[in-house]
Amino acid sequence: MSHTVTERHLLTVDDVAELLGVSRRTVYRWLADGVLRAYQLGKRGAPVRIDAAELQRWLEDEGAP
Repeated sequence: MSHTVTERHLLTVDDVAELLGVSRRTVYRWLADGVLRAYQLGKRGAPVRIDAAELQRWLEDEGAP
């Protein structure tokens, strides 16, 4: 049985904040409000990552902040 894994480029909250020129607090607020989607790498309190492709789609749909 063969499995394929799609490579995803995952960004940290700091990466997203720097790319968009906003604060980490703003990115966390977007995540809490459901504006951006993130993946948690483990249990509660574990780091979160934002998929770069999803971020790009969000920027194209909503416009840059």
